Amino acid sequence: MLYGFGISTRLFSLILESNPSEALAYVSSLPSSFLVLFSSPLFLAFLVSIPVCVYLARRLFALRYAYIPTLILFAAACALSVYHVSHSNKSQRFSLSTLPRAATAYHRCANFLSNYEYIAHHYNPSTAVDSLFAAAQNVVFIIGESSNRNFWQLYGYPLRTTPLLAQMADSLIVFSDVLPPAGNTSKALANVLTFKNSTSNTDQPYAYPNIISLAELSHRRTYWFSNQERATWSQNTSFVGFISQQADVCQHLGYHFFDELSLQRLDQELLPLLSSALADSASRRLIVLHMICSHNRFVDTYPPSFNVFSAVDFQSDPRPWLTPSRQQTLAEYHNAILYTDWFIHQVIQSVSQSTSNSVVFYLSDHSIEVFDQSRRLGHNTQRFTTSSFVPMLLWADGAFRAANPTLVDNLRLHTSLRISSDNIIHTLSTLLGVHTSDYIPSSDLASPAFAESPRFFEGQRVD
Repeated sequence: MLYGFGISTRLFSLILESNPSEALAYVSSLPSSFLVLFSSPLFLAFLVSIPVCVYLARRLFALRYAYIPTLILFAAACALSVYHVSHSNKSQRFSLSTLPRAATAYHRCANFLSNYEYIAHHYNPSTAVDSLFAAAQNVVFIIGESSNRNFWQLYGYPLRTTPLLAQMADSLIVFSDVLPPAGNTSKALANVLTFKNSTSNTDQPYAYPNIISLAELSHRRTYWFSNQERATWSQNTSFVGFISQQADVCQHLGYHFFDELSLQRLDQELLPLLSSALADSASRRLIVLHMICSHNRFVDTYPPSFNVFSAVDFQSDPRPWLTPSRQQTLAEYHNAILYTDWFIHQVIQSVSQSTSNSVVFYLSDHSIEVFDQSRRLGHNTQRFTTSSFVPMLLWADGAFRAANPTLVDNLRLHTSLRISSDNIIHTLSTLLGVHTSDYIPSSDLASPAFAESPRFFEGQRVD
C-alpha cells in the first residue's frame, strides 16, 4: 500500500520479477515512506494518547491493569484505519477476498515466469515489411538505470553532471520530454523492449515482438551485454533476462543469483565487450548495453575517481529535509550521473573509431526520486511527479546522417514533443531497418507521421 497498488497481481509481479538489487532499492526507500506515515496527525495523536491513557487509568480510575484502556484505544485506531482504507483507492482495500486474490495473483505470476522457455519456442513473430529508410549497419542501444533527467547538465541543470555530453551537444539529438511507462525496471522495460504499451489489450509482454526478434528479422547479429542480474528473487530468469538470452551473444557481468550479491561490477567492464563485438566479422549488428550505474547504493556504481561532488556542494541548499547524510547521498547520485556521462561518451568514441554507418541510442529505463521534493529516496511506482522524466538521446555518425538526411531531420523535429518510452520500439524498428505489422508510424520519432499521444505512468493517464 505504500506504493499504491495493494495486494494484487502487480505486487507479486514486482516481487517475483524484480532482480535482487532493484528489490533492495525498494527496501531502502521504505524508511522514508514509513516516516511520512508516522508523521501523520492521526499517528502522532495515537502515540501521545498512550501515556495519557495509562496515567488516567492509574490515577483517576485506580486500575491495576492500565493496559486495558490502551488496548481499547488501539482497537479504535484500527477501526478508524479500516474505515479509512475501505473508503480509499479500491486497489488498496482489504476484505475477505484479499487472501484468495493474493493466491491467484501469485499463481499467475509464478506461472508466467516459469513458462518463458515454452514461450520462446512457440512465439511466431509478425510478418516483416520493408523499412521506409535505410537502416544503420550498427545500432548500439544503451539502457540506463534510474537516471533522473532533472539532474542532467545536458537538460539545463546548473551543476556539471554531464560535461562530456554537453561539449558534444551539437552532434546529439536530445529529447527533452520523455516519460517512462513505469517506475521500476521490469515493468518499464517490458514495454520499452517490445510492442506492448500501456493501452495494450494484454498485460503479457511476451505476446509481442521484442527488440531481439526484430533484429533477427533484419538479419543482424545480436549482442546483449548486461551489468545487471539475470535472475529474480524467485531464481527464475526475469523477462528482460529472457529477451537477452535470445541474442546470439549474451553475457551478464552482474551476479546471477542472490547469493552472489557482493559481485557487483562497474559499467566500464562492458566496454571491452563492446569493442570485441564491433571487431567481429558481422556486417550488421544490434548491440545492447544494460547499465547498473545510479542503482541502489549510488557510491557502489562508480569508481573513486568520480568522487567529484560531496555533501559540501549542497550545504547551502535551502530544502529543510536535506540533512548532512542526505546531502552526501545526493552528492553520490550526482557522481553516478557523472560516471554515466563518461560511459556514454566512451561508447560513442568507440563506435565512431571502429565502424561506419552507426547510431548510439541511450534511454534510462525509469527515473528515481532523490530528495527532489521531499525526504523521499527511491523508486516512484505510485504516481507521476516532475521527477518521473528520463533522459533520452541519439548520436549518429556522418555516414548515417549522409545516407538518411530525412530520417535525421524528423528526429530533430520531434525532440521537444511529448514522448513516452512506452512506444520507443517503433523508432528502434526504423533504425534496425524492419517494420512488422505491429509498427505504427505515428509512434515512430523518425517518421514524418509521428504525433503526440496520451502518456501513461503506472497505468494512470498523465497528459
